[in-house]
Amino acid sequence: MPFDPHIAAIRFGTGLSPRVAPLESAQAMLAALTGPDLMARAYPIPGFDAAEPTVAQYHALNLARRDARDTPQMDAAEEAFRVIRVAARDTRLHYFLAGMARGVETADGFRERLHAFWADHFTVRARNAFFTHMVAPFATDVVRPHLTGRFADMLKAAVLHPLMLVYLDQQLSIGPNSQAGQRRNRGLNENLARELLELHTLGVDGPYQQRDVREMAELLTGLVWDAGQGFRYVARNAEPGAETVMGMVFAREARLETILDALERIATHPATARHIAGKLAVHFLSDTPDPALVAALEARFVATGGDLLAVYEVMLDHPAAWVP
Repeated sequence: MPFDPHIAAIRFGTGLSPRVAPLESAQAMLAALTGPDLMARAYPIPGFDAAEPTVAQYHALNLARRDARDTPQMDAAEEAFRVIRVAARDTRLHYFLAGMARGVETADGFRERLHAFWADHFTVRARNAFFTHMVAPFATDVVRPHLTGRFADMLKAAVLHPLMLVYLDQQLSIGPNSQAGQRRNRGLNENLARELLELHTLGVDGPYQQRDVREMAELLTGLVWDAGQGFRYVARNAEPGAETVMGMVFAREARLETILDALERIATHPATARHIAGKLAVHFLSDTPDPALVAALEARFVATGGDLLAVYEVMLDHPAAWVP
């Protein structure tokens, strides 16, 4: 089937507009996608570190509120905390409206749909009031810069992001045989490892077992973020020794580089290509997409090492993409 601009605007964009004409070719869609991000400039949403109020500010006022309990300063501390909660609520609403405005006004609807797709793929949620306004900044950091880049780079940005670490309790995961684990008698939390393998990369039917989840969780120990010191790698929390995930051996030298190497190799695994290809096809085309189109997406992902722009190009060029 030939390219249809109306189908393109609805299926791959944010819909038809009375003010913005649909793009006339797949090449024009790809060119717009690789061009300036005009909607991010028109309706900016800052990244995590720049979003106000910061988690550190929120945390500090919460501590002050707790310390002021039953003292003459209690009312002032409660009021300061109420003000910052209202500010966070208003900021969250502002970011939501900015995202809606981008979708309404854009001439590059494919970018906004891809943003929505990847933000959903790397889902995070606020675990407490401190983070309610930080989900949109997470997408600013993780999704927007990597929409047309390598999937591996987006994955690394997502897994190491403060909100992902907090959402999945990674700061509670300590190697049982690490220095910290032996001293505190604490152990692993598998949340991040399981989401990484099951949802972010290989898929629920991927070629891994529970032992791979545990080994991945051991490999991820050492990743820490808190409001006081930010992101850091804490070697004393890391499980010692090598870890083996699906037959891939990762030497444990208590280094962040070992984790990044593991993420790179899992991101480019054939099962990851299959999982991402299927999700893209279902999101944009059909609950039961053409198997030939999915296979073509998967093949391009494998051939390019997860070059997302190349994968999108295959999707837009495939005849099955334009069936009414």
